[in-house]
Amino acid sequence: MGVADNGIYRGHPDLLEDRTGNVRTHLSGEWNTSTVVTSPTSGNFDEGQNSTAVGHGTHVAGIIGATTNNGVGVAGTCQRCSLAVAKISSSAGLSQTNFASAIFGLVGRGVQAINLSFGVAAQSCGGSPAALPAYCTAIQYAADRDVVLVAAAGNNSTNLQFPASDSRVFSIGGYQSDLQPWNQLTALPSSPKRPANSTCEIGTNFGRNQLVVAPARDILSSMYLDRQWNTRCGSVSSFTINPGALQFDPNADVVQSILAAASGNLYGICTGTSMGAPHITGIVGLIRSTDPLLTTAQVKSKLQAAAGGSFQNSIVGYGLPNAATAVNNSIPTQRLTPLFAMWEYQSDDYVYTVFPQTGGAFNSGTVPPARVGTIYSTGPYLFYTALGNTVAQFPNYFLGQARTSFERPIGPNNYVPRARLKVFTTQRDQNGTALWPICRFSRATTTAVRHIMDTAASCQQSSVPSFFMLDGIEGYVYPPNSAQPSGTVAVIRMEKLPPPGGTYTWILGAQSDQTSFQSLGFVNPVVLGYAYLN
Repeated sequence: MGVADNGIYRGHPDLLEDRTGNVRTHLSGEWNTSTVVTSPTSGNFDEGQNSTAVGHGTHVAGIIGATTNNGVGVAGTCQRCSLAVAKISSSAGLSQTNFASAIFGLVGRGVQAINLSFGVAAQSCGGSPAALPAYCTAIQYAADRDVVLVAAAGNNSTNLQFPASDSRVFSIGGYQSDLQPWNQLTALPSSPKRPANSTCEIGTNFGRNQLVVAPARDILSSMYLDRQWNTRCGSVSSFTINPGALQFDPNADVVQSILAAASGNLYGICTGTSMGAPHITGIVGLIRSTDPLLTTAQVKSKLQAAAGGSFQNSIVGYGLPNAATAVNNSIPTQRLTPLFAMWEYQSDDYVYTVFPQTGGAFNSGTVPPARVGTIYSTGPYLFYTALGNTVAQFPNYFLGQARTSFERPIGPNNYVPRARLKVFTTQRDQNGTALWPICRFSRATTTAVRHIMDTAASCQQSSVPSFFMLDGIEGYVYPPNSAQPSGTVAVIRMEKLPPPGGTYTWILGAQSDQTSFQSLGFVNPVVLGYAYLN
């Protein structure tokens, strides 16, 4: 999942990085520049306590992907979602260029959805394509790659802000604990009402593009240590203007009780549709993990059905979706999905993913890591080509356009998704048998990029060396220490001994592929589990 925001509080116990938590360092960075770029200008994505709307990005990221079952703090909506964090704001606020750069960059990293908990009024993407601003081109780029954009509706009890108002974006309004649209002029037992003359946010925005609503009032999530809030997190009101007193003037707002008042507390309460959007982004992550082949239109339909199936009005859209219903309605009959296989000839690297968006990004040459010393702004990462049998269940190609002269456009001539194996999309099969995740790891050397797949009870327990970075989970298989179920094949990994000065190469397939793998120089087969042939 992509999170375009202020960054996060790095080191927060619920937003730990790499193998200890859901945040992926090598897929994150700072897109804070005056020119549109597809790669971060730096690897720094720490929000910083002096930044605009401090704590906003940390709070939003926690709602999506805070670590679960760790006995600490809060639980993220999407328990096993990998988070790619794009820091796009600065002391000067949020610029149009940063917004566009984040979308280009996160889509290029293969994310399935991007959370946009910000917006402005009076923006649109009408007019001649040649004259469109960069952020409009970026929205279409995401749509072409079938990446879901989820945006906050706005907090001024008026028309939808942009980009939520754009028809290609999922607009998310706010609900409150009494199951009514968020309205800060109404007092609740847990929260006083806001003065009518307040210059701060007062309630959810609305419009014809409103998709659904989600919890947005007094939401508890990750925050800076002992950080006191006299006002709510707020949202950036302009692409170019620092919100300043407009959003955070304690004289114009009700003092909000914050759990961070207790010494040592790293959690706080915020209010706004900025908090509603990440709830839905997390559900989108669950839906697409459950069935990676669902298109954006199908994901939208699942959310609508889980909210009741009928458009109610422009304030709540289809209503409040039930996450369990959305996920259960998305589970494939056999809980199986193709494991796309890809190969890059220059590095002789093999990589596997269940997500078409990720496969497309590999094919276009935009997915980190790059070979050490390679700068994305002057050349590609690596172009991957699909291997295996064709996949009838998914469209043959994406229509994504190239962002730069060295990015390969995705089209029928160079990317038809292929797979040798089918793996499970859930942690248990249809009979309730527990499965192991397939964990994708990567690292870069001066001469090559290497990916290695592994299975274990959890990716944190994998025996893959620590200098490999965890990219994420790519489906599930029957554990290798279990009896082989009828109809399955053993999934094996083999390694190719490196040439002088080189590095090992790993390949994945069915045990019946062992002889052909050996003819390519691969040795030492290891059974990772049991799955099915595509």
